[in-house]
Amino acid sequence: MHPDIIEIVKRATSRYINNAVLVAAPSLLTQNDMIWRLEDAGCDLVCISYDSGDPVTMAESRQIKNIIGDMRDAMQAIGKTSLKTMASVLIWNDNYNRLDDVCKSAAEMGFDFISLNYPTFSESHVYTLGGEGVMMSREKVIDALTDAIRLKKARKYNIINSVVSMKNIINYLNDPKTAKYPCFGGERVLFVDWFCDVRPCMQLENIIGNMADIEEGDLNLPPCNKCNMSWYRDFSTFFCGFRSLSAFCETFKNATRLLSEK
Repeated sequence: MHPDIIEIVKRATSRYINNAVLVAAPSLLTQNDMIWRLEDAGCDLVCISYDSGDPVTMAESRQIKNIIGDMRDAMQAIGKTSLKTMASVLIWNDNYNRLDDVCKSAAEMGFDFISLNYPTFSESHVYTLGGEGVMMSREKVIDALTDAIRLKKARKYNIINSVVSMKNIINYLNDPKTAKYPCFGGERVLFVDWFCDVRPCMQLENIIGNMADIEEGDLNLPPCNKCNMSWYRDFSTFFCGFRSLSAFCETFKNATRLLSEK
């Protein structure tokens, strides 16, 4: 939706930054030659929000008419480019016990990868994530992640979430003290809001600085263990010294398998 999204991607590419564009309204991709402009700009990955394979459920949850039809059109066009695609699947009340069905429909849609986003239990006043759809018990989220681990190990779908991270989140939900890997939001992962203020993540209110004047020394916050945000905690498993060896080994095995399949 940002009018300068192509320029943003170009600047990231020129700085050798891998970049992904997340789209909640897939019809935007079929307007103004957006797909081909993203490819020319060097975009690495196009992600599309995908909560269900049912057209009615998707239209109601995203409040966008014919969203599945728009998605098919976008995916068909993307298939003519070198761009890779990822279905960004939010675990919510409609699909937590049917992840196999959701992943299967995403694969049939043509997505190269699938990422799972976990309902987040926090008290954010900065970037509110919620609604009745994700008002779930911890037990339901744990059941969903347990099933996701099963699917990941079965290699049925290209789920990018690591088993190491999903087990860590299950431990966190059972008892935060048992989480083996903390979150490095504010040091390794950042959230820049619409005022260009830099925050440790979208769940915390404190501002580290502004994009105009922030310095490297400001990015030295202590590890956090206050929520189960997948976007931050999944990455954080790689920055815990020797404890991260299992995360690296899993990633290496998955990468080797994908390359061999090609």
